[in-house]
Amino acid sequence: MPQAYWLDRLTKAFAGGLDAIQTYVPWNFHEGQPGVYDFEGDHDLVQYLQTAQQVGLLVVLRVGPYICAGIALLCITLLTVITARDSNSATSIFRL
Repeated sequence: MPQAYWLDRLTKAFAGGLDAIQTYVPWNFHEGQPGVYDFEGDHDLVQYLQTAQQVGLLVVLRVGPYICAGIALLCITLLTVITARDSNSATSIFRL
């Protein structure tokens, strides 16, 4: 979401009864090219967190190269077999 909307949207979330908000922090948003980091403007994570604090919201940061774990069910339905590793052996744990 563009920085221009942060205060408005976070204020509305708080007014709607939320006391915390989850925020994904995808690496590719802040590191468009390897070794080149961008934390300015719409990418300013510190300003976003300060805005949430100003509104009165707690923030749960979901940081990492792998995000959107909420869509894992979709991935499961697209696979025929899911395997889990235990030491060096692969064991099938789920079959569609």
